[in-house]
Amino acid sequence: MTYALLLCLSIIWAAVFFELDRSRSSVLHEAEVRTQVQSRVFAENSRSVIKRVNEILIDSRSQWTGDWKAFANAIRQRQENIEDISFQLAVIDRNGILAFSNLAKPSDRTDLSEREHFRLHQQNPGFDRLFISKPLKGKVSGKWSIQFTRPIRTNGVFEGVIVASISPDLFANFAQTMGIDDNGSVAMVRDSGEIMSRFPVGESALGFVITDRPFLKAGAALSGTYVSSSQTDQVIRQYGFYREPEYGLAFVVGARLSDVLAPYQANRDIVVTAGLLVSSLAIFLFYLLQRSINASRKRGQRT
Repeated sequence: MTYALLLCLSIIWAAVFFELDRSRSSVLHEAEVRTQVQSRVFAENSRSVIKRVNEILIDSRSQWTGDWKAFANAIRQRQENIEDISFQLAVIDRNGILAFSNLAKPSDRTDLSEREHFRLHQQNPGFDRLFISKPLKGKVSGKWSIQFTRPIRTNGVFEGVIVASISPDLFANFAQTMGIDDNGSVAMVRDSGEIMSRFPVGESALGFVITDRPFLKAGAALSGTYVSSSQTDQVIRQYGFYREPEYGLAFVVGARLSDVLAPYQANRDIVVTAGLLVSSLAIFLFYLLQRSINASRKRGQRT
């Protein structure tokens, strides 16, 4: 009887552990699929913004002749088309000096020659592609921004750089469209590891260099999932990512692991409780059966 009871309890708890493993795997798989889909949606939305900024830069630089007054008039005419995505449009001359900004006075001669985006175009005369800088705090605006830049050339000669300053919040705010709460996270990350934009919003995260993430590794897949502790707020999350190699960016969406596992934990409590009740009932029934057998044996011995 003892062996039969042990076999019965083994079957009960094997079923319990099977259900717990199935339930946990199910909620994790759902989170993997959800965050991976959300990261792709985030990437596609951001890509459309970047494409529009690039078109504005290409169109605007053709208007630059060195005459800031004429350029200012041209930009004013386009203001309605750009004000929803760019809070500053600027031109840096060949020497790295601010030649025009829709936020600065004409007399402002801010030196931007050491900025990454200027040096890249100045030192690479054949590079005529959109460049996206790490987040910077503007000397003129005083605001955090991502610089989208293209070189200005006249007859092949480098004449400066045109810059559109875009708020990181423009990308981060898309998290609300996807229904991401403050326990989750949404981030746009450069291939070199800098956080370009992040939700929940926090200045301490902007420009923070993260390391050891699947999407940063050489030969990384275009999309994938992983579980990790955040290097910015130490929260453990289930992440999905989608990479845009053309722009050197990765788009990452995270869900707090404890939130992901909440349905599993609720189910675990129910299943374990059921397992305990069934086990208790089985032990009680075996106890009654054992007593009945013992009583039958005693009656048989007396007769």
